[in-house]
Amino acid sequence: LKIALTPQTIFLACLFGLLLLLTIAYFSCSQYILIASLLHRKIRKPSFFVASFREYKRWLGYIILSSSIIFLPLVLTLSGLFFGLDTQKVIWIILIICATVYACWMYYRLFFDENILFYNQKSAIESIKTSFHITKGHFWLIVLITLILSAISYFQKIISNLSFTD
Repeated sequence: LKIALTPQTIFLACLFGLLLLLTIAYFSCSQYILIASLLHRKIRKPSFFVASFREYKRWLGYIILSSSIIFLPLVLTLSGLFFGLDTQKVIWIILIICATVYACWMYYRLFFDENILFYNQKSAIESIKTSFHITKGHFWLIVLITLILSAISYFQKIISNLSFTD
């Protein structure tokens, strides 16, 4: 089977990828809305399609904003490295390390933004500002929370893989 890489097939592949990402974003938005409604004790009728257009638009704005804040410097650095800006390799290694440290730091500062977005019904920018305010000066506490959540996930995976047969 040979597939020709024509502009039409590339366009269709990009269109399919975009639709896939939008669908995944919609259902993860619906998941957060159900959790927030349960926490607010506003039980919604369980449905496959939960998110309204307004909530979905707010979620997409949040995804675009937080992704660009975290990953844009790393993507720009890597694209400059791979697309021929020939300078010394040491400079590019330093830039990659700096961009990775920046992405980790931003992930730490945006630790609570999704929860604030849905639970407190704030906009994307307000949830990011609030997350920055909450996480200021609490680095080791958030590292501890992340390690505990990772350990729970890891042990859950181990337990689910155990065979209970004799």
